Amino acid sequence: MIEELALRQAGVISRRQARALGCSNRRWSGLLERGELIPVFSDTAAVAALPGELSPTGRTYAAVLLGGDGSLASRRSALRLHRIETVPGEDVLRTTDGAHRRSRQVVFQRSRCRLDLEHRSVGGVPSVPPERALVDLGAVCDEGVVERATESLIVARLASVVRLGEVADAHARQRCPGASDLQRVLRRWPEGVVEPDSVLEVRAARLLRRVGLDFRHHAVLEGLEVDFALDRERTVVETDGFEFHGGRDAFERDRERDLTLAAAGGVIRLTWRMVVEQPDRTAALLGAAVIR
Repeated sequence: MIEELALRQAGVISRRQARALGCSNRRWSGLLERGELIPVFSDTAAVAALPGELSPTGRTYAAVLLGGDGSLASRRSALRLHRIETVPGEDVLRTTDGAHRRSRQVVFQRSRCRLDLEHRSVGGVPSVPPERALVDLGAVCDEGVVERATESLIVARLASVVRLGEVADAHARQRCPGASDLQRVLRRWPEGVVEPDSVLEVRAARLLRRVGLDFRHHAVLEGLEVDFALDRERTVVETDGFEFHGGRDAFERDRERDLTLAAAGGVIRLTWRMVVEQPDRTAALLGAAVIR
């Protein structure tokens, strides 16, 4: 019975659930001592007989079980369920009243703001929507973390810039913690970038705006869609993420693409190192290249 329930819960179960299935506290302790149950958080455990190690999803489910009835994965935990990594930690939002829960490993959030709290199941885990998770993220993380999570959420097509702006403004009117952080992040979003294919595209767009270059994002030139077409200089800017451009075949395709786009005025390729790790040097080189 315990294994059947845990199998539906990413391999984890709470002591309270086990007790409802007829497992006494003594038996629970015995299962832990024999290694048949592996402790996760207080009064929660993973079933050792189930295949595989405890997954990140299982750990998040255990945190939700620790919160009790009405609890949802929130903030970092909810975003992680969508493969949006922020910083380590588990967050649980408790939507019902009850005894205040304390844990050194899980941060419990009280729900003063009732907006965007429809229950979603992500990988079987009860969770808040990703937009609400992003709003609340600023309460436990700095603005830089919120910005990186925003970029990843938009790139993953889990939310749009417009939708996040609406959500941030609505939560700000309710004085929800973290809403102002998201508003500031969205004010820095590069104009004209709507559906980026990668975080590198977003960072490159910011760099182009910083240099004062106007561009069309995902423009079509010579029958090819390009990352950025500079409006005045007839120059194409492409972002080269290594994971998308490795190997001989990709190398040959890129060279053929460059030759085709040469008719448009030339191609500038930007890598993650150039954009993120060396932005000042790259900004200077960009300015000089465009002027020539």
